[in-house]
Amino acid sequence: MPGNAAARPTTAWELVATVTLVTCSVFEFVVWTADPFGVHFALSDFQHQPLSHKLIPAAINTTLFAIPAIAILYDIAALFAAGIPVLSFATVMYTQFWILPYLGNIGKFQMIKEHKDQLSRLPRWLPPIGDNLVPDIEHTLLGPLLLITLLSTIMAFSQNPKSARVTALLVRFGVVTAAPLVLTIASAPAPSAEQDIHAGDMDGFMIALGLHVCICGLCALISYNNSLKEQARAKKR
Repeated sequence: MPGNAAARPTTAWELVATVTLVTCSVFEFVVWTADPFGVHFALSDFQHQPLSHKLIPAAINTTLFAIPAIAILYDIAALFAAGIPVLSFATVMYTQFWILPYLGNIGKFQMIKEHKDQLSRLPRWLPPIGDNLVPDIEHTLLGPLLLITLLSTIMAFSQNPKSARVTALLVRFGVVTAAPLVLTIASAPAPSAEQDIHAGDMDGFMIALGLHVCICGLCALISYNNSLKEQARAKKR
């Protein structure tokens, strides 16, 4: 671990988390800029986008995974507190956009319909479930990668002694990253057949919000528990 190798060796979970975070960063940059699976071309209604239009989302998505990777490499507790809620948000949004529509046809009706139409020409690996949206290859690969990355990062955080000092900061970042979901749900229009707005359109967002609260709450409890252990050790000295 740069600048801290003598004080504390890198744990196995930190190594796994770093590898998966870097893999996610590279994966996001490649799929946004090179589009090897043709997903972003399809989602743009088969209109070619200039590279300059792809670089901004590529940079944003790459940074999402770079923040916790830097936190692990340089043992920066504040970045850990920021990175985990951001990583949680990315994972629950993936779940909301792809997993829930695939497994239970849960989500915004119009968005699911658009994705079905736009991605209909692309190859898939997953078997169809009725008439539900089937994720394309890019998002099929991204799902397990996100899950492994999130779990390994949480495990690395739980074993980091500095995690005891960032409980309040982690809660604040959890609230900030939950805000877009809360605002989306709160501002949702009433169901309307004329505007193709359905009663269950916000179900996916509410499930995503619940998952995000649980993940951030778990990490806050881990941090708080580590702080109690640190206080107990300090009293014994």
